[in-house]
Amino acid sequence: MRALKDGGLEVIPVIGCGYQRMLPEGVDPNDNPSAYVEAVHDSAREVVHRYRGLVEIWQIENEPNWWFAHYAAGWRRGAVWIDPEARFRRALLKSLRDAVYAEDESASVMVNLEVDRTLKDLSFYADFCDILGLDYYPNYSHAKPVEASSLIPKAKKVLREAGRRLMICETGYPSGPRIMGYSEELQSLYVEKLLESAAVLPFIEAVSIWRLSDSEWRSFPEQENYFGLIRADGVPKPSWRTYIGQIKGLC
Repeated sequence: MRALKDGGLEVIPVIGCGYQRMLPEGVDPNDNPSAYVEAVHDSAREVVHRYRGLVEIWQIENEPNWWFAHYAAGWRRGAVWIDPEARFRRALLKSLRDAVYAEDESASVMVNLEVDRTLKDLSFYADFCDILGLDYYPNYSHAKPVEASSLIPKAKKVLREAGRRLMICETGYPSGPRIMGYSEELQSLYVEKLLESAAVLPFIEAVSIWRLSDSEWRSFPEQENYFGLIRADGVPKPSWRTYIGQIKGLC
């Protein structure tokens, strides 16, 4: 972490993400939700304490407005993630927010939201953060048309209703599978269109593209394995060159 900081790179770590594959063996939030919230709070405090001074922004959990989809995809397990009254959601987000502030009063907290579907309950999530991160994947389910302009009204709505600092926390376009119509050329086009849309939103503080590189680890659904700007073998895709070119244009 210190090497990254010394190299001029800022890191936004994610703490308390309850994907099943990320939880310690034997941990099941459904067994005792209150105990889980307490344990996550203690763990988060330890992490923030360790990296205090090296991290300015901490993301707590992941896409809390989209937990039911994570549950449906098998990324999360147990009905606790689809509590319709949001008691668990409220308790967990508050606990994580408080953990960050308890260890570093100067740090900022971010909650990232899936924004491709209906945007609602924005004030609810704003209560737990300083920054709202927007996770924007307009072509997640279909390859064409390559689209990024819907980011503009969505971002304006979030700013108006939530009144928080905003970042594009995640966005991307998969370069495959080809059977679904995706390609590396269309991925490159998406990066170009995305940055053009973000350029007209002066209140967007940063744009983070998911992801740097494909990995050998396989995920579901299949397009999850193709979001990298670089192939798993280290070969840059056309989108990488487009991305670098856009950055150089800003310098």
